Amino acid sequence: MAIGLAAGLAGALAPQASRAEENCSSHRQLLEQALPADLKDAARAMIAAQPAAGQLTKAFNPRVIGGVLGDRLRPDKTQCRFGGKKKDTGLIECVWTSKAGSVLEVDLARGDISYVSRIRSRWSDEENRIKPEQAIDALKQVASGLGVPTSEWREPTARNVMAGVSGVPGSNGTNAGTTIRRAWVAASATRQIGGFPVLGSAVYAAINAAGEVARIQIDWPELRLAEGVSDADALTHQEIIDRGVDALGAEISCDNLGEVHAVAVLAPADFLPAGAPDDDDVEQSTEDQGRVATSPDYVPALLVYAFAPETQEGEGKITSPAREFVLPLVETIDG
Repeated sequence: MAIGLAAGLAGALAPQASRAEENCSSHRQLLEQALPADLKDAARAMIAAQPAAGQLTKAFNPRVIGGVLGDRLRPDKTQCRFGGKKKDTGLIECVWTSKAGSVLEVDLARGDISYVSRIRSRWSDEENRIKPEQAIDALKQVASGLGVPTSEWREPTARNVMAGVSGVPGSNGTNAGTTIRRAWVAASATRQIGGFPVLGSAVYAAINAAGEVARIQIDWPELRLAEGVSDADALTHQEIIDRGVDALGAEISCDNLGEVHAVAVLAPADFLPAGAPDDDDVEQSTEDQGRVATSPDYVPALLVYAFAPETQEGEGKITSPAREFVLPLVETIDG
C-alpha cells in the first residue's frame, strides 16, 4: 500500500518537477531584467488612452480618393457594400479600378486599405533621387488624405529599395550585364496610442522616382478595448513574470536563451494565447450582423522578444531563431 501511494505521489509530482526544471533560473533572471518596472501603471494608462479624433473608419471619404491618389478610379459596384441605403454612406468595403490598371481595395471593418498603380510601379530608367524626408511627406499626404490620423504615427522611417535589370546595353553596344539601382523609396510608420505601440497597425508606401505613391498599404483598425478589460484586473509584476517564464519554458530550453527584451503594447486580443473567438462566438456574430466582425479588440499587453545565445562560427551549436511572445497585462476573460 505504501509503495502504491509513493508511486502515485511521484506520478503527481513529476509534471511539476519537469515544469520547474524547464523554467530554469536563467529564463526568470533574463525576463526580470527585461521587464519595465511600471507595468501596472502602463496597463492603466493604456486603458485610459484615447485614440485620435477622426479615426480611419469614419474619416475615409470615397469622393476624394481620386484627387488624393491622383488617379482616375471608378468603383466596381459588384464589389461594394454599404451599411446605409444611400450610396457612399456607411461604406463597409469596396474596390476601385482604373483603365490604366490601378486597383484600390478598402475594407473599413478591418481598417485595411491597399492601392497599387501598375504604371507607377514599372521599372524606370531614371535613378530614384527622392530623399527620405520627401518620401515620408508623400506617404503622410496620401495616408492623411485617405483618413489615417497622422497624430497617431510613431517613428516614420524611409529606406531605399534596390532593383536590378539584366541585359542593359553598355556605351559600346555590348551587354553590360545586370544594372542595380535605387528603384523606390519605402516609407512607413507604425502606430501608437498614448505613447504605446499598437501591434498589427501600420502604414507603408513605395515612392517612385517622380515622388508618386506607387503602392500603399494601410492597416489601421478602429481601436477599442476588449469587453471586460479593467485596470482593476491589472496583473501584478510577479504574475506577469510567472506567465512569461511559463511561455518561455514551453518553447525554449534553458541553454538556448541568451537575451530577452520586453515592451508594453496594445495588442489585438487574438494575439494572446487562447485569445481567438471560438466557433460559437463566430456563429453568433454572423447571425447578429450578417458577417463576422473582423475589427480586433485590443488589450494591454507585453511584447517579449527572446534571442538565442551568440555562437561563434565553427562551434557546431544549433540555436533557435528569435521568438516573440505576447502576454496580457490584465486578467482577460480567457484567463
